[in-house]
Amino acid sequence: MRPLGGHTRGSAIVELADGDVLVGDLLRGGHFGGRWRPSVPMTHYYEEEPTAVSAVVDRVLTDGARRLFVGLGGPLDAAAVAGWRGRRRA
Repeated sequence: MRPLGGHTRGSAIVELADGDVLVGDLLRGGHFGGRWRPSVPMTHYYEEEPTAVSAVVDRVLTDGARRLFVGLGGPLDAAAVAGWRGRRRA
């Protein structure tokens, strides 16, 4: 477990040896609590520090994540998250 942060202070991320990463509420998948389009990456409903959340997402991707397991929806494929991040930057 690494204290990379999350959508609120004190959140933690758990990286597994196979490239899966448990990120909790750092992001969410889909709409309506993940019931519709659960594999589509989205901003969580609440972010305490959006800039910090973006930096943590980038760090997780840079560190070689394969899949991100989120609290709502998911799992999210790292390539889909990377594409989503690129569109948000534009």
